[in-house]
Amino acid sequence: MGIFKLRGLLLLCVAALLLGGCASQEPADSGPDVEPMEQELDTSGDDEPIEPAGPMVKNGKIVLPADDMGSGETLQGVFYFDFDQAIVRRTGHEELNKHAGVLSA
Repeated sequence: MGIFKLRGLLLLCVAALLLGGCASQEPADSGPDVEPMEQELDTSGDDEPIEPAGPMVKNGKIVLPADDMGSGETLQGVFYFDFDQAIVRRTGHEELNKHAGVLSA
């Protein structure tokens, strides 16, 4: 019976060492060490909305402001490419060029 008690005690010690070795040694995070900054409000009295200079998104579509017209042009179409190919149908080239113009601006 002495061997069984010794074996049980040895297994208990090994389990305690494994659990103790796997315990986290990282200190608890007490929060950010950043001092709060004072925010200054701009009350210059300009109530006019600032218009974007370039393309913008409306209802999930990219809208380009047209210089010669008062309205914007909406980009349509979704283009899928394979990893090693860039094949687009002929009907999609014009729309793809519009998208490229927006991205290059």
